[in-house]
Amino acid sequence: MHALRHSFVTHLLDKGTAVTMIMKLLRHNDIKTTLLYLHVTNRDMLQVMSPRDNLKLE
Repeated sequence: MHALRHSFVTHLLDKGTAVTMIMKLLRHNDIKTTLLYLHVTNRDMLQVMSPRDNLKLE
């Protein structure tokens, strides 16, 4: 059950669902509890651009 819950939250985070909405869905009373799930998603990592991508090489 625990793995299913983590998978559900990971998919919601990857789709861009607000953490406050996830908090309500999980019935957490404290945002800190919900924030524990943030370490499992790569969504933000995919948005990081390399400084090399900004170089104009000719």
